[in-house]
Amino acid sequence: MNISEISDLKSLFPIFKNTDVIFLDTAASAQKPQIVIDAQKQCYENYYANIHRGTYNIASTATSAFEETRTSIKNFINANSTEEIIFTKNATEAINLVAYSYGLENLQPKDEILVTIMEHHSNLVPWQLVAKKTGATLKVYHLNEEEDFDLDEYLQLINENTKFIALTHLANGLGLEPPVEHAIAYARANSPAKILIDGAQIISHKKIDVQKMDCDFFAFSGHKLYGPSGVGVLYGKKNILEAMPPFLAGGEMVGTVSEKDATYNHLPYKFEAGTPNIADIIAFKSAIEFVETLGFDRIAQIETPLIRKLEIELKEIQGLRILGPADAHKSLICFVIDNISPYDLATFLDNKNIAIRVGHHCAEPLIHYLGYESSARISVGCYNTEDDINIVIKNIHAAKKFFG
Repeated sequence: MNISEISDLKSLFPIFKNTDVIFLDTAASAQKPQIVIDAQKQCYENYYANIHRGTYNIASTATSAFEETRTSIKNFINANSTEEIIFTKNATEAINLVAYSYGLENLQPKDEILVTIMEHHSNLVPWQLVAKKTGATLKVYHLNEEEDFDLDEYLQLINENTKFIALTHLANGLGLEPPVEHAIAYARANSPAKILIDGAQIISHKKIDVQKMDCDFFAFSGHKLYGPSGVGVLYGKKNILEAMPPFLAGGEMVGTVSEKDATYNHLPYKFEAGTPNIADIIAFKSAIEFVETLGFDRIAQIETPLIRKLEIELKEIQGLRILGPADAHKSLICFVIDNISPYDLATFLDNKNIAIRVGHHCAEPLIHYLGYESSARISVGCYNTEDDINIVIKNIHAAKKFFG
């Protein structure tokens, strides 16, 4: 089957055959195409075994398939080598690995950590903890009056004391994409900072080249890239990873072990303690192949008009306010409606079999900064259609009428 020639992409996702759900929560987690489900099933049915340890045939087969995924990821984001690709259980763990293994070991009082108000909790709370434990100062960039990311204002916060920068590539509470390459280039010229980019939201919408970007770390999750849950990836520059101590201990991360001491395995295994999520990591390769075959140009051709249409239609609804700057949303839009709780709206839409997300979207400081306790979020994936947008807009109007 040539995916690139299929017009009805929903036909590739079993959930849309088995339910009538209109799924508009891909920013939280994407649905899975049949080829990903089949790859996981094939592993469990035909060659499941623990990896890197067994000498028997199916163990060798599983190990080879597992490492093929690592190679696919290396090529997908253009890392220098597979040694720079570390498997975690999600992007949250990947960021925590950096916070604990690099941050706690290298940051100290008078150092500054720079984050933004837009960060997902997973790229904020770890740095709060590091700041408290090391005495470093946590600096938070806030948005401008238009609720936009002002690059000039952001860059003014970078100086010779800036030792670490953590920046989202796509804000899950705004749909806003900061100019990360410009920010990184300026930081390189004006500070000694190491730079981590949270790529969890951007990874399924845009081609990533970590060498061109020149970040030190890049974290993302498989489940947002049409892959299985329980799979995370940390890219790190090899020389930095080599200098970092292990994050977790035991299992495959050791070299030799004595009663009183141990040596550690080489990269990337130094950071991969214990039995990993074998079948799901193997299946993740099929998700990458799905996205590469479909192509980011086609993904953009599907998603961009849907978001533009959604924004135009939402602006026509009286009493509805879209969060963030106009016409700058990528793949998702958050909004509030006067006198209607986002939770009531979500329940109303759920009764119509429409799935959206409500709450603070793991970005509570951002939502509070904008003056709200929660918001509604509609996000799209490659399987969404203009009909999906028409139906959700129609039912938002119906909800307004229902709630008076």
